[in-house]
Amino acid sequence: MNTLQQAVNIWYSSSNTTNIIIVLWILLTVIFLFFLIPYLIVEIKKRNKIKEDFFKKAKEYGLTELEAELLWKYSTDYRWNISLVFNNKKVFEIIASKILKNDTSLADIITQLRHKLGFEKVPWFLPISNTKDIELYQSGKILFNERQYDAVVWDKDEKYIYLALYNISESPIKIEDVITFSFITQDYVQTSFTSKVVGISQDSGRILYKVEHSDKVTRTPIRNAVRIELSLKAHIYIPTSEELEAYEKEKILPEPEEDNLIEGVIKDLSIGGTRFCTSISLPDLQKVFVKFRIYDKDLIIFGTIRNKFDAIDHFCYGIKFENVTKEQEEGIRSYIIEQQRLLVKSYKLGEL
Repeated sequence: MNTLQQAVNIWYSSSNTTNIIIVLWILLTVIFLFFLIPYLIVEIKKRNKIKEDFFKKAKEYGLTELEAELLWKYSTDYRWNISLVFNNKKVFEIIASKILKNDTSLADIITQLRHKLGFEKVPWFLPISNTKDIELYQSGKILFNERQYDAVVWDKDEKYIYLALYNISESPIKIEDVITFSFITQDYVQTSFTSKVVGISQDSGRILYKVEHSDKVTRTPIRNAVRIELSLKAHIYIPTSEELEAYEKEKILPEPEEDNLIEGVIKDLSIGGTRFCTSISLPDLQKVFVKFRIYDKDLIIFGTIRNKFDAIDHFCYGIKFENVTKEQEEGIRSYIIEQQRLLVKSYKLGEL
């Protein structure tokens, strides 16, 4: 305060230019000492704490000092939230792309980082964000010049994905041609990407296309309702003609005896239908009631068997729900969202 008072006295006591400069200099010095330096000290401590926490986290994942330094160097946009770097695959792929764009010789280190952070495989319930997420041996179609060719993902590395063409002896595609690879994911989403062919070879009699990776992946759901895979105990009941007529006319639900229920398991569920598996063989287009329990409440929903999948020791049926009430729809939707959250949480915790 004495310094400020002296500066004020000098300001008013003289109009001399030198004195004015001295006063301004004193004021700037005071601002620097009492405001900027403490602020800089706090910021430095904050940054040091972030770096300390970052490298501590890296050590927990088994990263070497070189791997941790590399990740730290290229993660400047995400340091405000460490968990994004270590738990979010999309963020990791953005960082990996930056690293490889700057130095392609670091591809092996990126591969090790992906392995240690658990980003080698994307669970079915997470969306594919780039071509590195596509699993090996994923089958699909190569689209080129208005024609479709059966193909499969044969291999991939940090720079390229390799697509194998089936049942063709001569390649219809040349180097530098741009192709589209399209496939359906486990959660019934039509997925595709378009990229350039940079190499063509043969492997085990198959034509192999070396294609550049792409982070532009198009996803189009082919089912209207959100669906989730699970294993939920359930029953179905085949109504009598009288019960079916009573339901269709007056929406009266049957009350079957326990012995008349067919036991099985729901393997996936949506507000539009379910995949129900059991040891009992049933005909197509059979009208059934599906009974299952969520949120400690029994649901009984009418439906029709639309398709059948035979396995070694059981049968699975695609059942389309009909006349789902608003309350049932909201209950199923809420349950699916909750289960998806639990899946993502388990994935982030490394339990999947």
